[in-house]
Amino acid sequence: MKIKKWPNKVRRFFSINKKQLKKDGGSTDGPGSELDQQHASKKKQLAWTPDDIFDEFHGTSPIPPEMKGYVLLVEVGGGEVDQGWVLDYSGTSGSGDEVVVARYDLPQSRIKGKKAPSSPPPGMYNTYDLKTLPWIWYKDLKVFNKIETGKLSDMVAFVTGRIAVAGEMKPWEGLDASWKEAKDRVTEKRKLGGGGAGDNDGGEEEEEEEEEEEEQIDEEERIIATYKPEVEPKNPLKKEFWKRHLGTDFLVASYLFLISSAAYMFYTISRLYSTTSAHTLANAFAGVLFTLASVYFIKLSYPETIMLMAYRVMSIDPKDMTFVQRFFTANEMLIALWLFTAGFLAPYIFVIFYELLVSGQYHKAAVDIATTILAIPLTAVFNVSAMPDAMRANGGRGSSFFFDKFWAPLLCLKNSSSGDEEEGAGSSTAGNERYAYWVKHVGNDGLAGAWIFAVVGIIGGIGVLPLVIMHPLSPNAWFLFWSTMPFSVGSVLLVRASYPENMNTSVFFSDDEDEEEGAGTGGESDSNDGEQTPLLS
Repeated sequence: MKIKKWPNKVRRFFSINKKQLKKDGGSTDGPGSELDQQHASKKKQLAWTPDDIFDEFHGTSPIPPEMKGYVLLVEVGGGEVDQGWVLDYSGTSGSGDEVVVARYDLPQSRIKGKKAPSSPPPGMYNTYDLKTLPWIWYKDLKVFNKIETGKLSDMVAFVTGRIAVAGEMKPWEGLDASWKEAKDRVTEKRKLGGGGAGDNDGGEEEEEEEEEEEEQIDEEERIIATYKPEVEPKNPLKKEFWKRHLGTDFLVASYLFLISSAAYMFYTISRLYSTTSAHTLANAFAGVLFTLASVYFIKLSYPETIMLMAYRVMSIDPKDMTFVQRFFTANEMLIALWLFTAGFLAPYIFVIFYELLVSGQYHKAAVDIATTILAIPLTAVFNVSAMPDAMRANGGRGSSFFFDKFWAPLLCLKNSSSGDEEEGAGSSTAGNERYAYWVKHVGNDGLAGAWIFAVVGIIGGIGVLPLVIMHPLSPNAWFLFWSTMPFSVGSVLLVRASYPENMNTSVFFSDDEDEEEGAGTGGESDSNDGEQTPLLS
């Protein structure tokens, strides 16, 4: 979990999830339970609440094949009434082949903490560790309702910290049809019963007044306040400083790109003292542009900048942009990628013309032309993915030109849902799984571009290792090493950061640390709560 591509991914990912999570389930506590009583007053004011949707899920049989074996979590905040739902599609609970919906209590740190959680709470459900399950969190019932009624966009809710997700995305997608059916059933029951949740006129008026007040808040300011610390940590001896500047995989990758680019720039400039050939001049020029692009990459890699970029892409119509904005400067990612592209293509084009028109080195020119022709489509995949139109494509998941026009035909991938079903049920299932696998990993141009970067980086890293091993005292070998190896590692981290579920996360810093800090701000110890999350049903 998807948003480049960043916002689109984000939008589509959360669009599906929210609706689907909502599909998830019914409470098994019954209408007279304490939690239902706590929600009663709020439900009168809201058109949709989790109970409205989840009650339709409990006991549903048989379990849809695409959902068999999954257990999902849905969590809604809002103070003392914070609660979570377990949507059990495992087939091992209840009478067997039926959906079971249960609730779980939340630790006090979740209820009183000021920060949005980034993952499920600790605890167990049957044999499942809650931390490992697909999960979605809503800030409160109003956020849930606004998203369901279309009064709040998924993108705005996500980038402003009013929803959060973790875990695998695939099961939420499988709930789409069931979610629509459940909501239709609720609507029909309301019609037959002459009313239902959300029919309280006074409540609606109160909610509309609150919405008008919220509209007065600048969403961009809200995003900055959500993702940027109030006081920038300045002490490098403190962990907070390093977590601020290296706290996500995207940030670490960007700084590694800067190290590689700077090393390459110094290496190519140093070679100008021994030779001033066209290639040497071009490489020095490329090194400068790569370094500038890396600096821009660092700027855009901070969480608040990524989220602002995502918000602006989804809130500004590309048709209202100028030609230059739409295709070159619409967001920080696009600018950085064009700088990388210029750093590679501009010098080579200059060298090609020089070799053809001045030096007469036709053989070298032919090699450079072939290299340029090969590189253009590879770099174009990433550049196109960062354009506003591409980021909005496919319902917000991002453009998929690379997958649709090249990868799917190359691997003969077929999607039975679009009518390209293979013969035989077994082959169809295998084909669908194969198709879904590649959609997950290269299904949009942003991810495809990240993988291309990674492949190039890994090959380059493997290539320079023998040089420093065989020539450990060679300055040139070490210049090449530092020009390549940080890029290799950074490109792999960039791939991980490009998946929606990994957005603004890190392999080096644990999200659990934030929750522990949040527990501390509550003014009381939550050690007992952290040990176990009891189920209520």
